[in-house]
Amino acid sequence: MAKFCPFLVYFQVIRPKFETEINTSKLNRMNLEIHNLKGQNNFTTETVGELSKPENINIKPEYIRLPTRGLCPFTGLSRSKLYELILASETNNYSPPVKSVSLRKKGQIKGTRLIVLQSLLDYLKNEVETFQKSIEKEVQK
Repeated sequence: MAKFCPFLVYFQVIRPKFETEINTSKLNRMNLEIHNLKGQNNFTTETVGELSKPENINIKPEYIRLPTRGLCPFTGLSRSKLYELILASETNNYSPPVKSVSLRKKGQIKGTRLIVLQSLLDYLKNEVETFQKSIEKEVQK
């Protein structure tokens, strides 16, 4: 004959119901917050997941981390190209065109490198303008 175990009853019966109630109440609160942000009469039919995607958010951070793999979500540049822009080297006359900050405690070997996003965007804008001017000069010739 099987023994009654309150621990198993909690994890098999009570806990799943409790978690479902929590998840639904969180979603309801998130939907209310979204509606309040949109205005009293403007309701959205988008799901919370759609609103939280990076391309749907207009807020830009002040600092960004280097991507661990793949491309930067803000500029599309690779990790190696970003390192080339932020570190002093002979190619940039030991004056990096993009500002960055290294967060590291004293005596620590490893740290976190953050890029000033506005500095990176200004550099890219300047490169595009320079390129457009060079094309205009060639067209005028």
